[in-house]
Amino acid sequence: MVQDSMRFEIDWTLDQVQFRASIRKMIKQARASGKVLTLPLFPLTGDGALELITIITSQVRCGGCDALCCKSNPHGSDLSLLPSEYRRLKEKYGDAHLQATGEEYWIKMPCGFLQGGQCTIYPDRPLACFLYPFNPGGEGEGGRMAIALESRCPEARRITRDFYMTSWRLRKLYTSLGNEDFVKILAGELEKVMPSMQGGEKDA
Repeated sequence: MVQDSMRFEIDWTLDQVQFRASIRKMIKQARASGKVLTLPLFPLTGDGALELITIITSQVRCGGCDALCCKSNPHGSDLSLLPSEYRRLKEKYGDAHLQATGEEYWIKMPCGFLQGGQCTIYPDRPLACFLYPFNPGGEGEGGRMAIALESRCPEARRITRDFYMTSWRLRKLYTSLGNEDFVKILAGELEKVMPSMQGGEKDA
């Protein structure tokens, strides 16, 4: 099941304080309505999606929350496993928290591998857990597929807030510098940009 993304207009022209408040409002509304948090990231290819998902999931720091993702599946069922995942977990940890029927395998929820608020199979956690809080239900302007995160995850909310604020700052820098000077800075050529910046300050 794919959750709908929330329709929320992003106004990049706001000042920093106003923009931060608007993003907090978006996150709060998404969480209250059970919608996903859509990021302004639009993969054009499968490889592009893989790279973006890798960047986002590498920022997730599990721990310190109430582990809602381990207590209930966002999709309202037990957690499905790949056959290879079921075999690996059964061999290494036993099958007390696993179920299998025919060719279907899953972990019973709430997850029995969660003990004391910590995942006891974290290095071997299933792909669904590894990718969390990524959600494929994001939709950007014009209906374009976008990277999205589960709003009930505190790390997803933190990443969303940080991503939008970083994006806002970079957009402001890009606008003030212009494309040519911005590219020079990205290429490590700040010294080539400084004369034009100093000239602009003198002219002002």
